[in-house]
Amino acid sequence: MNIHSSRNEPCPCGSGLKFKKCHGATAESVPKEVIAALKRAVAREKQREDQQGLGQPINSVMVGRQRFVVVGSDIFSSDRWKTFPDFLVDYVKHLFGEPWRQQEEAKPEDQQHPFLQLYAHAAADVAQGIKVRGTPTRIRSTGRIAAVLELAYSLYLVAHNARLLALFMKRLKHRDLFWAAAYEAMVTGMLLKAGFNIDFDDETDSTRDHVELTAMYKATGTKFSVEAKRRRPHVTPSKVGSVLHKAFKSSAKHMRLIFIGAELPWRGDDWLDDFREVISGIRSQETRLTIDGEPAPSAYIVFTNTPYEMCPGEEYRLRAAVEGFKIPDLKLGATFSSLDKALDSRERHKEILSLIESIAKHRIPTTFDGEIPSLAFGEHAPRLEIGSSYMVDSGDEKVPAELLQALVMEKNSMAFCIMRLPNGNNALYSIPLTEAELEGYKDHPETFFGTVEAPKREMRDLLDAYDFFFSCYGNAPKENLLQFLLGRHNFEQLKELEQPRLARLYCMHKAECLWAMILRDKAARISASK
Repeated sequence: MNIHSSRNEPCPCGSGLKFKKCHGATAESVPKEVIAALKRAVAREKQREDQQGLGQPINSVMVGRQRFVVVGSDIFSSDRWKTFPDFLVDYVKHLFGEPWRQQEEAKPEDQQHPFLQLYAHAAADVAQGIKVRGTPTRIRSTGRIAAVLELAYSLYLVAHNARLLALFMKRLKHRDLFWAAAYEAMVTGMLLKAGFNIDFDDETDSTRDHVELTAMYKATGTKFSVEAKRRRPHVTPSKVGSVLHKAFKSSAKHMRLIFIGAELPWRGDDWLDDFREVISGIRSQETRLTIDGEPAPSAYIVFTNTPYEMCPGEEYRLRAAVEGFKIPDLKLGATFSSLDKALDSRERHKEILSLIESIAKHRIPTTFDGEIPSLAFGEHAPRLEIGSSYMVDSGDEKVPAELLQALVMEKNSMAFCIMRLPNGNNALYSIPLTEAELEGYKDHPETFFGTVEAPKREMRDLLDAYDFFFSCYGNAPKENLLQFLLGRHNFEQLKELEQPRLARLYCMHKAECLWAMILRDKAARISASK
């Protein structure tokens, strides 16, 4: 949903026409205050989804000083939870239970369950990073902190979305199964955040090996048979044959989606070099791996790196990538003979590409309601929101002015704002941004000003150019697209096409023209600099 208050803006339906000449007539009687409020509601939901993913939203309310959180059919409460991670820390401790914890604590430390050791060390890391007790603080995420919080968040997602928590907890409490079960929980959480429904296979059927679960992408209904396998730490990156063999041995009803925990040492910006070794190992198995005497089938392979044990006290960051096993057009470095073929490939694998995008984007939320974290705590000036009024200098007095449009200049820590004055004139004002506001803008540039704005980033390739035009014309009616294409030598053939194909062809043409212009301009600048 995208609501436009300016009648000269492009219509949000994608027709390519101005709002006033398309759907604007139906909004004539809607007060601008209502339109502004609706825009803000859309932006808040977009922002919440950007933080929490596509599963069930966090269900939480404050009653007095008490925070209540609903998880599935259970309700938890505390007056100490300022942030969502505060809740997660208590939630995961609750799941393991006090009797179990006391039993483990009675053992010598080196014989205690891995979770108990992780939890104790993570608590120490957190305590060391807290500046003022009781005040939310951004701290460095060590491997131990990440292990505890990601397990807690994964179990929360399972309980809140699938209500199948007992299947994980029994294995998690088993010392020797803990890390494998934690990885399976994380994979399940990734799928839930990315917009998949999950179903666990019937483990009572002992006649065959089972995949961990079946995942259905809600947007398309496509199902995948999912396996999650975690390698032992410190194994050579390219050695993946045994892991793949175990994954392929399980009986699968649908296209296989195999997750492999690479468990490589944390190397900062050099992570891609190790991933290339993993990819090399996967590709080497394409021609040699057999299952029960038959060549292994094709599969999607998502490999992740969560090296908790190898960087317990160091800075940590999740990495993930996808490789098509016997799928030539879904490989690192794959090239295409045309934009049309690249788009076909992207459409063919859209569920998996959406999953990878979600893994990169949807981390552990900080707030319960999707508010920008840097602006959710402490005292801050009123937010700059398009459609709202602010007091500005006009001559010798201050007057209320409506914010129409804004642009952030990060280097200057400044927002340049177009304001409508009471006399109907527009004026440009520069408004300094605090450190918290600038951090909030970097986290959520699309929704920072209370409306959903198209992300402003450099076009990196032809696909980016296509996506730009498709966002404008992808939903345009067929008759409008044909108007744009009048005069083409093959116009009679174009008239026979359905709207989706016509929209793609038109946007491909616009993208190729724009990209050619960008390349010519780049070549001219290089030539001029010599």
